[in-house]
Amino acid sequence: MPAPGHTRGSQVVVVQTAEGLEVVAGDTFVWHGQVDEPTTEGQRLVLGLDPVAIWMSHERQPWRPAQAD
Repeated sequence: MPAPGHTRGSQVVVVQTAEGLEVVAGDTFVWHGQVDEPTTEGQRLVLGLDPVAIWMSHERQPWRPAQAD
């Protein structure tokens, strides 16, 4: 899926899992804090998918949404 913003022609891979959509985002997101304050069209597109996980190239663990109590 095209995810414009960080690098011209950027794309992400969206994978349907048993838990929901996971996104391999590469450099579309660099660190988890960007999920809370998206600044690029690509970041907003990824978040609009309501993913259960976002894998980023500069983080060891994926971002996952906070669990509701």
